[in-house]
Amino acid sequence: MYSLPEFLGNDSMDATSELRAPKYLHEDFTTSTSTRLSWDRVSNAKFYTVCYVPTKDERECEQGNFAKSYSPKVEVSKLQPNTEYIFKVRAHDSNSVPGGLSQPLRVRTPADVPSPVVELGFSFLNSTTVCVYWQPPAIQNGPLENYVVSYTTDPNWSLEHLLNFTVAADQRKPQSCRDNNKTGTLSAFESTGLLTLYGTDV
Repeated sequence: MYSLPEFLGNDSMDATSELRAPKYLHEDFTTSTSTRLSWDRVSNAKFYTVCYVPTKDERECEQGNFAKSYSPKVEVSKLQPNTEYIFKVRAHDSNSVPGGLSQPLRVRTPADVPSPVVELGFSFLNSTTVCVYWQPPAIQNGPLENYVVSYTTDPNWSLEHLLNFTVAADQRKPQSCRDNNKTGTLSAFESTGLLTLYGTDV
């Protein structure tokens, strides 16, 4: 994180030099917590500062955070997942005098993966049926679409050979884990995390 010199504070970001505003500010690569930006090189620029702020904050970019770069590119980290940010960049000369601000760029970080489910457990209903249950993850990082339950009938199988069963996150839970499906089929019911798997030697 870069802190602007006092005379370049957030309240004095008007351009005071002949350095032009950088052009072609664009997004190169973005993860759930970082983004890589680049722009064209400004003649006589000693370094660049990039301001950024979450769009939802309804603040000017110059009132947000800053990152410093000596080349016309920067990677900004420690961003929040599933959040839209506004970015602007400006060049500074050898005396740290700033040039004009670029046009704003909006970047949205993708949602991160959810944390593990909690209170995971199971119970055997009979010789061929097991009920698996859990509570939703404490950190969801956006709307949940489904759960994937992996299982095997052979403990020596490698991970890539596990059988996967998808359960919709909004699927309703039955009154019990019992169902009338035939042995050898798979059936799942879930809303607060209740799942029934049917299969031989589960």
